[in-house]
Amino acid sequence: GKKSEKIIKSVQNKLLLIYSILILVITALLSFAFLDKSSSAIKNNAAGLVATDSEQLQININSYFEKVESTTALLFSDEDYYKYDKTSDKYDEYTKLQYEEAIENKIVDLGIMENFSDFGIVYSDNSNVGWISNTTKSLFESENMYEEIVKNITNTKKDNGWFYGVNGNFDRLYYAKRINPNAVAIASFYSRELASLFIFPDELEGMVIRLVSSDGDILYSTDKNEIGEKIDNEYSSFIKGTSRIILVDNDKIVNSDPCNNNWYVITTIPADIVLTELDELRIFTFTIALIVVGFSIIAGTILFIKIIKIVVIFF
Repeated sequence: GKKSEKIIKSVQNKLLLIYSILILVITALLSFAFLDKSSSAIKNNAAGLVATDSEQLQININSYFEKVESTTALLFSDEDYYKYDKTSDKYDEYTKLQYEEAIENKIVDLGIMENFSDFGIVYSDNSNVGWISNTTKSLFESENMYEEIVKNITNTKKDNGWFYGVNGNFDRLYYAKRINPNAVAIASFYSRELASLFIFPDELEGMVIRLVSSDGDILYSTDKNEIGEKIDNEYSSFIKGTSRIILVDNDKIVNSDPCNNNWYVITTIPADIVLTELDELRIFTFTIALIVVGFSIIAGTILFIKIIKIVVIFF
């Protein structure tokens, strides 16, 4: 009778509700699992791309620095250049002029094709040969220029050193190499020269590339506002050691590669930039999920109604 029909309808509605909830839950779980897996895959692929690009940047910068070092090392091609001591009393004025003219010509020959802003030799009496710009002379204390340069020769094996931030100026990066006990060669270039090396693929649009010293000073950055600043404390672990460090988290992807002179190439890219394509995938996934849920509920409802009718007729 009517009571039986009411009971059957109630059971039918409950079963349909349970079925619909199960379909929703299962579809949602599968969708979120798929998106989570996709997010990890996209991040890992992006991390691989960032690491590859960072490694290439490191190679380019090392090559640039090696070119500066090898150009300076050519001053050792003739002992007349590296043994000459302008402060010595053993040379008369005429002999000094001859030596210095030869050294000057050699320096011009070596440096003419390079974008050096300084390239010359400074002697212990603070005199110099070659081209030492007025800017550099003003940044150093002229009466102590030799001593200030020597302080930055920190590599005792190679008798050389890279330094920066002279008198707080980050426009130029300097390289010094000892020539003899009373002379050092110095070369410098504008840090903006590195702009031609700090390039990245279109897929990594939004990435920030930095050249950072082991003391955490930002020597150059694609974000010009950072140059001369200290890198955030959260990156302190990225400027230690001689191995690559890479971090992938929910906020960003960070990669650090050490250069040959103990400086570091650090690249960072926000995760939301990398995961832009995940937004499109998310919309697509949820659209398909809604279609599947809708179709499943409609098909299930029709099937349940038919099964209930058959059960009623049978009993």
